[in-house]
Amino acid sequence: MGIVLVLVAMNSSISATPRAKAAPMNAVILNKFLCTALSFAFFDVAPIPCQSAGAMDANLIGFTDVIGQKTSNLIAPPPLLPSGEPIPGTFPLPVDLSTLKYEGDHIAKKEDFAAIDRDLDQLHEIDGDMIVIVFVDEQFPVQIKVDNGTIADSNGVDRGPEWVCGQSGGTTFGDDPDCLPGAPDKNGAVVFSLRPNAIKGKRGPGKISIVQDRTPLDLTFTVVGEARDIKFTNLETNLEVGADGGTADPDAASPLNTRVKVTPAKDDDCALPGSAGGFLDANGTAQRTVSLVRAFDSDGTSISGAFVRWQSDAPDIGTVAAGLTPTIDLGTFGIGAPNIACGTALPGTFHLKAQTLTHQSPDGTGTVLDPAAVNGVRRSSTFTVVGAPATIALTATPVTCDGTSSSTVSANVVDENGNPAADGQVVNFDVVALGAADPIHAKVKDGVATSVIKPLASAQTSVTVNVSASANAGKFFDLQTATNSVRIDCGNPATSGSTAGAAGAAPAGGGAGAAQAAPAGTIHGPNTGSGPSADGAHPVRR
Repeated sequence: MGIVLVLVAMNSSISATPRAKAAPMNAVILNKFLCTALSFAFFDVAPIPCQSAGAMDANLIGFTDVIGQKTSNLIAPPPLLPSGEPIPGTFPLPVDLSTLKYEGDHIAKKEDFAAIDRDLDQLHEIDGDMIVIVFVDEQFPVQIKVDNGTIADSNGVDRGPEWVCGQSGGTTFGDDPDCLPGAPDKNGAVVFSLRPNAIKGKRGPGKISIVQDRTPLDLTFTVVGEARDIKFTNLETNLEVGADGGTADPDAASPLNTRVKVTPAKDDDCALPGSAGGFLDANGTAQRTVSLVRAFDSDGTSISGAFVRWQSDAPDIGTVAAGLTPTIDLGTFGIGAPNIACGTALPGTFHLKAQTLTHQSPDGTGTVLDPAAVNGVRRSSTFTVVGAPATIALTATPVTCDGTSSSTVSANVVDENGNPAADGQVVNFDVVALGAADPIHAKVKDGVATSVIKPLASAQTSVTVNVSASANAGKFFDLQTATNSVRIDCGNPATSGSTAGAAGAAPAGGGAGAAQAAPAGTIHGPNTGSGPSADGAHPVRR
């Protein structure tokens, strides 16, 4: 009855003083635990605003000034330690930073939250605590009604499923300044909390209905269960040695939590990219792949807001980029905790272990992450790491040298133990004298890389193609290069070394394997190779 009387009084005041209809509103709903983790890890900003609706309202302008800006510093994890390594357990976010805009107007906008709003508006049924930020253009009371949830004001006071912000007695009693005409400290947003209804709540859809000055806004959310199971999704499980750094022990204090970096270069690092495209690029290399862990409630629904601890049982064979990542909306990848699995210094097999956490430490201490999850749900995944390229065997299809025909050269690349190179290993094809390789830099697929050599002029009797593959190898990352050559004779089949030689044999002036004389990248005669590179850049890491 009290709520009805308040609504009647509010409606009476509106009718007594006719007003123009307010501008359309929009809003954002944030999982406060994800907000805390992502704002700190990705933007290196104190996560105080994410602790509660009141803290968000009090710090909104300064917070959005930071998370809404577009700077090159956001491409990689912030260098929080003197060594330049990220702080233990931090992670960047796969989001296209080119979409982020910052106009310098100190006005909070929905778009400012694009990088950290990755929860798909899922409310956990037990520990759920969502911060709702409604952007408004005027100071006027706001009617709020929630189906399948409950409201808490900026002071954290439970208001039940219905509340009128601006009719509670002032900011001291939980009203937002933007609900009170003429009140100081307005910031263009009404902020409150959405929590699960412990008595009548149920899994499934929910709705927040908001009205300010006859302008309605409906927001939808979904109530999900807590994390009860996890599963791995790996884009590859066969890798190659050569990635530098990565996680050693996610629970150790710095610097023992990370592997010691051997090379100063960053392009060979076992590190998380700062964009979704960066994840796909990493997956295109032989040393790295995308590894996801998905979390599920007891109904089998994939949920955001679960936190996953990662650890390898053999970091010098393979490991991951980050020791702790949350499950978030990954767009076309679905919901999952993203990571990069890497082959590091030695060939062999490693097991990647993942487990859910309620707090930052497995023993239940440290920062609260997902308090109602089942702590320690464990799964593992096995990866095989092969050595650097050691030998290349070459074959070429027969060709008629008429100025238009072409020959396909196939390179079978193996390590010193005869294991095929991992997918993504780059192989260089360099043509001696006349002719063109397309592509010049081809990637291995199922142990083989190919390039088309064309056109072969009618005046030619043969053409030689030098082929090489390089990778970091060994504990101290010496650059190891395998080379070989093939001569394509007009009108005859071709193999490594000569038209009659066995596959893998070295011709005069050519080399087979890493120990031979011909170095990677050396071209005898004019290099007329052309065509697009498979990876857009020269693949050899120096």
